[in-house]
Amino acid sequence: MKIKLKRDSDGHATTLYLHRLIASVFLPNLENKPEVNHRDGNKKNNSVWNLEWVTKEENQRHAQIHGLGNVKLKPIEVENIFYLAWASDLTQEEIGNLYGVRRSIVSDIKNRKAWEFVTDFKVQHEMGLFE
Repeated sequence: MKIKLKRDSDGHATTLYLHRLIASVFLPNLENKPEVNHRDGNKKNNSVWNLEWVTKEENQRHAQIHGLGNVKLKPIEVENIFYLAWASDLTQEEIGNLYGVRRSIVSDIKNRKAWEFVTDFKVQHEMGLFE
C-alpha cells in the first residue's frame, strides 16, 4: 500500500510504502539495510512482526526461495550468466536475450550488484578472478 505524505514546493507528492513507514518507526535498522522484507511473503501483512530490514540480495534470496515476486532466474541460470559475462565473447545484450532479461541485469550479475549470494567468492575463485 502506498501513502502520499505531502506535496513539495513544486507540487510533487512524496510517496512511501506503508511497510517501509512502519519499519522506519518501529524497527531499529542498526545495520543500515536499505530494504524492508515481508517475512511471510504477504505484502498486505504490514504487521511490525512480519517486517525486517534486509539488503537487496537478502530480499532477492527470500523471493527466490519462496517463489515470490517476478523473479525470473534460477540460481543455476545466474551462475551461467555470470560465467558467460566473464568468460565468453557474447555481449551482455546477447546474454540477456538468451535468458530473457535486460542487459542491465546481466551487468548487475557480472558486477555482483544483484544475486550476490549466488555469485559469491567461491564462484569467482573457481574462475581465477579477483585473487
